[in-house]
Amino acid sequence: MSERKRYVLAGTGGRGLYMYAKPLLEKFTTHCELAGFFDHNLLRMQAANELLGRRLPCYTDYRKMLRELNPDAVIVTTRDSTHAEYIIQALEAGKRVISEKPLCVDAKQARAIL
Repeated sequence: MSERKRYVLAGTGGRGLYMYAKPLLEKFTTHCELAGFFDHNLLRMQAANELLGRRLPCYTDYRKMLRELNPDAVIVTTRDSTHAEYIIQALEAGKRVISEKPLCVDAKQARAIL
């Protein structure tokens, strides 16, 4: 029997909510737990909680969210130009990362992620 993995969602726009958060909360509860949100917009996170019928913790400080929630993995669904920044910080914190596409927006960011 495997333990449930804890995920956090970085970016609470439509893609993040409907492609990742909703399935985690509805279809994969045996193996997954959505532990919280990061977004630079607090109102968007509050709306995400309302849409999902939840009260998940909301963070506007990414590093604080990583420290306090200590997820197994981060799902990055922020603006494409910011993916690399959040991917790198999560990897440096020893977390697994799932990124929506694109992974990043240029070769410099790709090298930084590697």
